[in-house]
Amino acid sequence: MKAVFRGARGVLLMLSLLIVTGAVGDAADTASINEEALRRSVGQMIVIGFYGINNTDPGFHHVMEDLERGLIGGVLFLARNVQSKLDLQTMVREVRQCNCSSKPLIAVDEEGGLIERLGERYGFRHTPSPADIGRSSEENARSEYERLAQKLSDIGFNMNLAPVVDLNTNPTNPIIGSLDRSFSRDPIIVSRNAQIFIEEHHKKGILTTIKHFPGHGSSSTDSHESIADVELSWSPEELIPYQHLIGARLVDSIMVGHLANTPKWGGVATQDGSSAINQILRTDLKFDGVVLSDDLSMDAIRSKTSSFPDVIRSAVKAGVDIIIVSRLNDDDEGLDTGLYVNSAILEGITSGEIERSSMEKSEQRIKSFKYSLRNNLSPEQSPKRVRK
Repeated sequence: MKAVFRGARGVLLMLSLLIVTGAVGDAADTASINEEALRRSVGQMIVIGFYGINNTDPGFHHVMEDLERGLIGGVLFLARNVQSKLDLQTMVREVRQCNCSSKPLIAVDEEGGLIERLGERYGFRHTPSPADIGRSSEENARSEYERLAQKLSDIGFNMNLAPVVDLNTNPTNPIIGSLDRSFSRDPIIVSRNAQIFIEEHHKKGILTTIKHFPGHGSSSTDSHESIADVELSWSPEELIPYQHLIGARLVDSIMVGHLANTPKWGGVATQDGSSAINQILRTDLKFDGVVLSDDLSMDAIRSKTSSFPDVIRSAVKAGVDIIIVSRLNDDDEGLDTGLYVNSAILEGITSGEIERSSMEKSEQRIKSFKYSLRNNLSPEQSPKRVRK
C-alpha cells in the first residue's frame, strides 16, 4: 500500500509541479506581452533620424524594423538623407507602406531659404526664406506655401517641422535672425504668415509644427551648440504668435526649444524642472495638443554630467509628448537609435521615475494627432482631444 501511496503522491506532486510551472510560464508570457505593449505605447512618443540616402542602406533598414516593431512612431528626414529625388521618394513610399499598427509620422524640416532640404540642387523648386516672405504680400505668401505644401505632398511627407514663429528681435541671432528664419520683428506679421503656411499645408493633408517655444528670436546663442539663456532678452511679446494661432485653432503641434529663463520658467524648457510646458503652454495658453522637443541630439542638451538616457527621460518629465532624436552621435550609422530611445523611456516608466499617467496622456494626444492624418482633419477637429 505504501508503494501505491508513494506512487500516487508522486503523481500528485508531478501534477502540482506542472501546474505551478505552467502558471509561472503564463505569468512570464503575460509579463512579456505587457512589456511589448508598453514598448509600443512608448514608441508612439519617438521620432528619430537616420543615416542613409537610399532604401538599401543599413540605417534605413533599422528605421523600417523599428517602425514595424512599434519601437518608434515616426521618422525625420534631414539633408543627409537627400541625394536624389528618386531615392527620397522610394524611401518615403516604403515608410508609408510599412507594416505598422499606427500610421507613421514622416517628417521633414522645410522652412524655405537656407533651411531647405528639398532645393533646386535635387530638382525641386526653391522656396524663399521666411524673412523674404514676411516682406512680401499675403498673396505671394499663399502662392509660395501652396507650392511648398504640394512639393512635400508629392513626395509623401505628412509632417513639416515648421513654420518658425520666433520674432526677429535680435537680427544678429546666429540661428534665427542671421539665417532669415523669422518672418518679422512684428508678431502680427509673424502670426499672419504662419497662419497662411499652416492653412496651405492643411489643404494637402500635412501636419505642421510651430517653433521654437517659448521664443528663440531674442537669443544670442545657437542652441545647436549650447543652451540659449534668454533671461535678459526674452519678452512676453514672443508668445503672441502662439496665442493667435492657438486661439484660431490652427495649431497641430508645438516644438519646444532648448531655452533657459530662470525667472520666467526655470531651467531649460525641454528638461525637468522647467514650467515652460506645463504652466505657460498648457495652463496659461490652454494648448492641449502635441508638444515636441527640439532635437535632443543638439550639443545644447547633451550634458557632460548626465547620461543621454537621463536627458531623454527628463524631457518626458518636463511634459514633452514626442521626443526627437536625430542621431546618437556623429558615428552612429550602425546603432539602433529607436531601440535606444525607447529603452531609455521604458526604463523610466517601469522604475516609476516617469508617471504612467503622463505617458498615457501623451499617447492619447498623439492618437488624436494621427487621427487627423487618417481623416484629413486638423487635430483640433479630432473627437478625442485630451482636455485638462
